[in-house]
Amino acid sequence: MRIYSNSGSDAIRPKAWTPVMTRAAMRACVIALLLWPLAGCGSIEVALGLRTRLDKLPVTALAASLSPGPGLAPGKSARLVITATTADGKTYVTVGPGHGKVLFDSFTFAPVVVTVNKKGKVSLPSDPRISETQAPHVLITVIGHPDISADLDIPVRYDVAFAAHFSGSAGMRGLAPTAATAAMAIMAIPASPETPSMCG
Repeated sequence: MRIYSNSGSDAIRPKAWTPVMTRAAMRACVIALLLWPLAGCGSIEVALGLRTRLDKLPVTALAASLSPGPGLAPGKSARLVITATTADGKTYVTVGPGHGKVLFDSFTFAPVVVTVNKKGKVSLPSDPRISETQAPHVLITVIGHPDISADLDIPVRYDVAFAAHFSGSAGMRGLAPTAATAAMAIMAIPASPETPSMCG
């Protein structure tokens, strides 16, 4: 669209609106574009300061709990909440129910009876016989700090409603009785003194 003035001057074009991007936003976008082909989403979040890994931090202590917790019923799951303390007294908590920034790939997990996935979800098998003789627990170690670990014991709860099925495979079909088997069954019955003998 062209707009002409009354004085007959050249056409005056309306100014287009130009979005303004801050320097910090531009830097973040450039970093994200450079890292995208080389790393996953977690590494990009770490580069942008949205998430944290512990391998470069001076971790001195580790604590862990379950949310909801502290115990699990057969077939149920809960999320890990891990808190790391550094030499300067700062605490770093995992993402998820812990509402922190630490990624779960900062740790290695050695579970017993339970399973732990890459998002810190702990699951107990639905068969209660598996957890009857062993105490479930998870050994958590910080990557980059093999001497820093936490051993989380998980009590098993049975005060919930659950169904247990112990059905097995089908057995062999029985044989239909014949005259011979019926006669053998009769002969196997012991005779009592009151029972008259068939032989007189």
